Amino acid sequence: KSQNHWEKESLILLKKQQEYHEAAIEKERSRKKYLAAYQNSTVRHRILMNQAEDMQSNASRCEERRRGIRLTVTTLRREKEHVESQMAVLQKELDLINTHLEEQAGKESELDRDVERLEEEMAVVRATIGQLETEMETKRALICACGADFESC
Repeated sequence: KSQNHWEKESLILLKKQQEYHEAAIEKERSRKKYLAAYQNSTVRHRILMNQAEDMQSNASRCEERRRGIRLTVTTLRREKEHVESQMAVLQKELDLINTHLEEQAGKESELDRDVERLEEEMAVVRATIGQLETEMETKRALICACGADFESC
């Protein structure tokens, strides 16, 4: 009877030892899964943080460019207005010269030179206006490409 009793006790202990061993293995598996998941989430978090920093940096650069372009467009507008004002003055001068030419037929050659000079200046002014308008369109397109809320986009 005692032999039987010890065999039963041994089997019970062996069974408990096996259960404990399986539980320890399962616990280790669980720990490794948790550790891997934690490491993956840490890596993903780091990647997302880097992407967020990159996006913020890109947004800042874009905003700086947008501000610079707006300033340039504003400056070009002022220059264009100034040149147009100069052109209006030159046109008035040209009109006066033409009127004077009609009145002073005898001084025709001197006035013709003045008219040619003013026409050359006006051609330069027109070319300058064309360049300014081209630059404004380029800057406007850049602003639109950056997603700016610009009145002509």
